[in-house]
Amino acid sequence: MQRHEQPSEALIPSPAPASLRVDSDVSPAVGPQRSPLYAFWRHRLALLFVLGICMAGGWYYLHRTPLAFTSSARVYVQQHAGSEGAPGEVTSADSYLYLQSELLKSNQLLAVVAASPEIANLETVAPHADKARVLRQGLDVQIDKGLSVLSISFSCKVPADAVKIVNAILDEYVASQTDSSRPSSSNSKIIAVIRTEKQHRDERLVAAQEDVQSYRQKHPELSYITDKGNVVIDRLATLSQNLTEAETTAIKELAAYESAIAAKDSSELLSQALANEKGLEGSIKKLREIEEGIYALEFEIAMRKAEIGTRHTRSVALQNQLAVANYQLDEMASQVSKNYIAQCRQRYEEASRLATEYRRSLDAQRIEASKLNALQAGLKALQDRLDQEQVESKNSDAKLRAIDTRTLEAVLNITVVQRGEGETLDITPRPRKVMAMAGVMGLALGALCAFLLDITDRKIRSVDEVRFALKRPVLGAVPHARGDTSLPRLGRQVELHPHSDVAEAFRIIRTALRVGARTQKTGAILVTSPFPSDGKTITCSNLAITMAKAGRRTLLIDADLRNPSVQKIYKLEGNMGLSSVLSGECDVRSAIQWSGIENLDILPAGQHASNPAELLNGDQFRVLLTQCGSTYDTILVDAPPVMPVADATIISAACKSTLLVMRAGKCTLKHGVESVDRLMNAGATMLGVIVNDVRRADGRDLFSDMSYPREGQRALPTASSGRTAGTAAAGDKSSGNGAAHATHKV
Repeated sequence: MQRHEQPSEALIPSPAPASLRVDSDVSPAVGPQRSPLYAFWRHRLALLFVLGICMAGGWYYLHRTPLAFTSSARVYVQQHAGSEGAPGEVTSADSYLYLQSELLKSNQLLAVVAASPEIANLETVAPHADKARVLRQGLDVQIDKGLSVLSISFSCKVPADAVKIVNAILDEYVASQTDSSRPSSSNSKIIAVIRTEKQHRDERLVAAQEDVQSYRQKHPELSYITDKGNVVIDRLATLSQNLTEAETTAIKELAAYESAIAAKDSSELLSQALANEKGLEGSIKKLREIEEGIYALEFEIAMRKAEIGTRHTRSVALQNQLAVANYQLDEMASQVSKNYIAQCRQRYEEASRLATEYRRSLDAQRIEASKLNALQAGLKALQDRLDQEQVESKNSDAKLRAIDTRTLEAVLNITVVQRGEGETLDITPRPRKVMAMAGVMGLALGALCAFLLDITDRKIRSVDEVRFALKRPVLGAVPHARGDTSLPRLGRQVELHPHSDVAEAFRIIRTALRVGARTQKTGAILVTSPFPSDGKTITCSNLAITMAKAGRRTLLIDADLRNPSVQKIYKLEGNMGLSSVLSGECDVRSAIQWSGIENLDILPAGQHASNPAELLNGDQFRVLLTQCGSTYDTILVDAPPVMPVADATIISAACKSTLLVMRAGKCTLKHGVESVDRLMNAGATMLGVIVNDVRRADGRDLFSDMSYPREGQRALPTASSGRTAGTAAAGDKSSGNGAAHATHKV
């Protein structure tokens, strides 16, 4: 073991600063608030994923939905009273505009348009046999009642066809309404159209009535359904109730049968069972008479025994009579018991048979009810269709009655407001609009997803969260290490990169320990974490190097006998270690090894121990810490995690103070609170918490200033000094002192 001179400044306890003295029973009224915008940035991948899904959906919709080009025309229709009407009298505008829209969509007008050569040869119409139907499918007529304007629009896949077709329909309509030779021809067409539609609706109504009637004749089971209810369903409910009663009776009879079997050997139980039994009254009465005769004989024998003795002829005769009476009683009781058991068995079998019959009937009735429900559903569909046809037929009748006969002679004033033009085509769907809607929806859903992920994320992200939840001082935050993340390099970051922000973070923790531990006596400091992979070994190793570089003789003890890692960091050899010292195989001086760093010695874990908890729980470990405390200024103990095993809680009772390491983005606040509770229940003195592996984005308030020079560095010269920043950076890099990290600051 390497010896060192006693330093002038040791880890002497001193009063804790106000920031480190935290009452465990006092907590802030409100916890740390996470910024919503920063929450979105933290879960930006989820937000971008949802946005990408929505954008892909919009793109898929655009490519799967064919483009439709819509051309529109507008016509103004004004109606004047005819010669037979009163001067200035005008019929209902709503009614007449409706008639005009029906005329525009009528088969007669569309057939004339479709028969024209210029329309019939268009790409949209030519491939189809029923060309008028194609025109009707793409045509749409809207009524503006306030302005007496009809808007005519036609949609198809070919832009030029949409313009030609809507103009052809407009021209044919205007021509049919302005025919001077027959002023009422257009109105006659309107009436003919409405009557034709009325005839078709009446035919469909009759067909629907015939379908309902035929369906009822085909399925006579539907007669079970009346206005008062469903006979099958009522029978099903009755059978279900009867089955329940039969099963209850069978259970009672089974209990009576089992009681009768149990009472056959006990006259008292048999008497209780037969108390309310019907059909065995005569046998029960005879049993009572025999029992009374036996009681009388026993009384008389007792009297004679006192008078003449037991050997007298009369006494012997009475005893013989008593024996005969007892025999008769046994025989009678046995016979009555057999009869009673047989009667109970018969009643139980009858109840079981009845329950079985009810169950079969109920199953059959359920099948019948299921079939009837299916038939009823089919009938309802037909009945709904019939009701719809009846409503439409009534509406057609109302439309015909609403037409004023004077309308037939009315004179129209038709003015074309707008014709279909290629420049005014409306395109659906609009790619920009669809993609914009997809983007807005994606952003909204992504933001909601990010918000939900943030409020359900209980992992620690900042120092304030740890301080608020654990109610313990946070001694420092260690940023995420960049570059090589192997265990030997991570465990010696302070030595390999002394000017990095990671090294500066450990120096800040060292200062906090020196100040915050002054109320404690000099002793070992336990370093543990809630779970494995939280970085407690890396933190303990770097903290030990920091202590050693401050001139303190430091001993790093690897007390993780289950999964030791310190010897991997310092590449130590040999099998001697803590387990050997605790088991008595060697003394502590021979087990301690030099780390290769001045003022830092290592006590490795040693060979694997089958009972690590028992070794650490003994007095040998306390004695070892006492012996080492007289030689070293600082003792750091790397302990196993708290949650999986009990080793850390055992070691914490032997150490003077305890540090809890929590890894940001992995360890949850719940696990941290549980770890602190376990350590405190074991008698540990919590010195504080170290937050490890903090992302620079999460710790932007801690790692924002990267420019100020750290230990061993000098500020970069300005341009006026005659040396450029690039030359200075090249010089620092060539010096090999870790200047690659010179621009980072805790």
